[in-house]
Amino acid sequence: MTALRPDRLVATTIGFSLLALATSARAQYPTPLAPLAWWNDASDVTLGLWARTNPTPLGRFTLIVSRGFGGQQAATIEESVDFHIQVEDPFALTNRGFSGLLAGWAMDGTVGTLLRLSRPTGSPLTGTETGVQLQWVATREIRYLDPSLWDNTGTGEAGVFHTRRSSTANQDLALRLDGLGGVAYSRSLPGQSGSGYAAEAFARAAGEVSIRRRLSFLVFGARGYAGGIFSANNPPKQRAIPIQGGDPYQTLGNPWFRTEGAPLAGGDVFYHAPGHANLRGYRLGEAGRWAGSINLELEADVFRRETGIFRRASLVGFWDGAIVDTLAARTFDDTAFRVMADAGAGFRIWFSIASLHFPLRVEFPVYLSDPVLAYDRERARDYVEFRWLVSVQPIF
Repeated sequence: MTALRPDRLVATTIGFSLLALATSARAQYPTPLAPLAWWNDASDVTLGLWARTNPTPLGRFTLIVSRGFGGQQAATIEESVDFHIQVEDPFALTNRGFSGLLAGWAMDGTVGTLLRLSRPTGSPLTGTETGVQLQWVATREIRYLDPSLWDNTGTGEAGVFHTRRSSTANQDLALRLDGLGGVAYSRSLPGQSGSGYAAEAFARAAGEVSIRRRLSFLVFGARGYAGGIFSANNPPKQRAIPIQGGDPYQTLGNPWFRTEGAPLAGGDVFYHAPGHANLRGYRLGEAGRWAGSINLELEADVFRRETGIFRRASLVGFWDGAIVDTLAARTFDDTAFRVMADAGAGFRIWFSIASLHFPLRVEFPVYLSDPVLAYDRERARDYVEFRWLVSVQPIF
């Protein structure tokens, strides 16, 4: 199969797709209508259209429609058009102090629904949010999905979450707690024998706390994380606890990352989607039953201002360390865990476009305690070696 190269795409389409990576469900987009394009190993190119309405009494609607062409799949699955549709914050909820989101999709190999209801207090910078979430995700075409990240398994989940943020002129504090219970179902669940239909319950919990403290032109950052999934057998790959970054459900909204062979999925570009243990130098697909980690950073401002598109540029040094179970990283003795770490340096440029605020992170995790598991497989030999990655999402 001949892959579509970036130079065959319109530059404005690429630019909008990169901006979209940095937004949240409640972000104000710079335009209400925009083209999208991406590719993967199943389709040579997928073309789409993104549209978002202004707030209405029924909520704010977002719609994405797309269609794939060429490749293993001659077109989008079953000759149909893929879609993602969501509605958020109808006035009936916001007038009572609640926030809500309802979404459904059938895109690039998965189908699912999401319902979230929360009660935020204060502001996004200083306040709390407590909520509940119901989610169903199923695989519909496994050829779109990276087998190191996905089993051919569906899940239904119900969970609760709580976030707390505190921000001053010189310090930012953040706390997040998550807990959920669910059922994984498949005709061939991992760890089970037989060809009949099977289901298995699981529970998942995670917590993280982070701080950023400004000291003159220096910014010190620290994050602690602990998470685990509990089930009778090994969990489905997509619900295990990754050591490197976000899990497949966290990256479903990113078409440039979510499927095998996508532009940022680790072929020619090493992109880091943050989350979980955040060992940024390690490869995708290394995930287990539990992990605990610490991420440390020290930034030094090179440029800083309060207005304009370019807000800040900085140099950064970092160290990530974690204890993970042996399903994520095997050991050669009888120990039940493995200690892993990476370290390096990089630079960041912070942008502000309309209501979009995001960094460009370019980082070099030159030291890995387990280089055989390096993100860059060509640099998986020595403990200290040149490696690189990029991201347009904050590390924490």
